[in-house]
Amino acid sequence: MRFDALIVGVSGGPDSVALLKIITSIYDGPIVAVHINHNLRGIDSQNDESLVRRLCDNLGVPLEVFSFDVLNYSKEKGKTLEEAGRILRYEAFSDVGNKRFSNRTYAICVAHHGNDVAETMMMNLFRGAGLEGLVSPRCEHDCVIRPLLTCSKDELIAFLKEENIQYAVDKTNYENDHTRNIWRNDIFPKISSLNLKNPADALLSSYELLNQDLNFIESQAVEFYQNARTDNGYLSVDKLLNAHDAIRNRAIRYMWADTFGNLTDFERVNLDLCNEALNQKISRAISMPFSRVFFIVNGICGFSSEADYQDVMDNISTQMGFILMNEETSIPIIPGDATKIPKSDILLSSQIIENCYEVSYNNTSWILPLSRASALVLKNNIGGLNFVKAGASGHKKLRRIFNDMKVPESSRSRIAGIVRGDEVLFVPGIGHSEGFRDQLSLNKFMQNNTVEGPFLKIEFGGN
Repeated sequence: MRFDALIVGVSGGPDSVALLKIITSIYDGPIVAVHINHNLRGIDSQNDESLVRRLCDNLGVPLEVFSFDVLNYSKEKGKTLEEAGRILRYEAFSDVGNKRFSNRTYAICVAHHGNDVAETMMMNLFRGAGLEGLVSPRCEHDCVIRPLLTCSKDELIAFLKEENIQYAVDKTNYENDHTRNIWRNDIFPKISSLNLKNPADALLSSYELLNQDLNFIESQAVEFYQNARTDNGYLSVDKLLNAHDAIRNRAIRYMWADTFGNLTDFERVNLDLCNEALNQKISRAISMPFSRVFFIVNGICGFSSEADYQDVMDNISTQMGFILMNEETSIPIIPGDATKIPKSDILLSSQIIENCYEVSYNNTSWILPLSRASALVLKNNIGGLNFVKAGASGHKKLRRIFNDMKVPESSRSRIAGIVRGDEVLFVPGIGHSEGFRDQLSLNKFMQNNTVEGPFLKIEFGGN
């Protein structure tokens, strides 16, 4: 990807100092450095900030400094210090990008290197991570780039000594208070004593091979994801079930990320619940973290928040062709009149026409002889009524038809239909029992009836 500007994270340590020096020597576009003072190490934090200011002055690079109380933030949010610091850093990067480069494509440039790759791979491996966890961090992801992943820590320090550039040393890196430090200071040195090859170099080689595999699988998964999406933006259940596990699982994660903006809080246990529901192939809703829902309905699946779930079900029902009424309604239909459906923008019109052969049709219109149009009522909550679809041999309760069509259950009671007595004559989204709706059903109707006009055309539309 071509970037018009760079935001470079500079902590003051050797990695980020080397990164800024290298970037300024090879990149001729706009650069701004960002330093985050986490206020975790007392006077050392202040000294790091001062060092970064001097460095940026010497290199002629604009600097933005942010000061955060990471300790309190981590307690308030229930995050580890490392996670809290990362969240605040990237919020700061985003703020700088929006302020300085709002009309440009910019990249956030950070100083992860080969040793970071090795440490992350091993930590994720023993957490039970999959391929994505083993190929982390990535060289480029979204707008974040990591140019130093093939460099070792020793190489970066040697570069700085050769250039006679000062850098800060974070003493906490030598304390085994965190998992990463234990790997760095204890486990890797022990592996080095038993292994001919430097463990960081060996893991970086594995990383590069795995990254090739991951790039290929992801390209296949993205192509599948686009092809499996339905017109309303959800995923086809049948296509998911026919896909390889590696592709299906990624497609489900892509859908979560598209719905909620990222993959945060979507874990393996949640993925397993989604797959279990898919294999059962029945309409249902599964609770997900943070008041979210995975749903299967009408052969599609997707995610929504619990707050939006009913609106999503209603939208799916509407896309199936149904008309929904938001309160229990019973409205007599008066020929030649128009009625606004309560608490909606839907207008039900009934027009008397003489010539049924000069009528325009749509999915929500229905026509029958005026002589048969008495005692018609627009109603919802009609699941218990009988319906005989034109051309069918017997009647069914509408609730059985709703089940067969996999209509979202929570929307069924509000589906509108036109009834006479205890029989349903017309339901948009299903069809009609009497009369006709298009040229084909008109021809069949006329073959079986000797009826002359006038006719009544009933149609749902906007007000």
